[in-house]
Amino acid sequence: GTAYSEQGDYGRALNFHHKAKHVKKKLLGRKHKNTAKSFWNIGNVHYQKGDYDEALIYFRKALDVQEELLETNDPDQVATQNSIQLAIQGKEDS
Repeated sequence: GTAYSEQGDYGRALNFHHKAKHVKKKLLGRKHKNTAKSFWNIGNVHYQKGDYDEALIYFRKALDVQEELLETNDPDQVATQNSIQLAIQGKEDS
């Protein structure tokens, strides 16, 4: 999905990331670090598209899982918090 996103093919990127999220949720459950990463990946594609509201939904889903599983200073959780702030800023600037 990331390769498609980098090429600007956001539709394919989202399709791939949603499929990956579905598989991870089925195999690992919703409360797993890798499932949180899938939420973040989907949020990131929406962010790149400029769809900040949708990005915030997925970044917050990722953060919800991370807050239950990770230490407060975990790099993934910090990155997600930063992504939320960037999406909020993007929304305010648009």
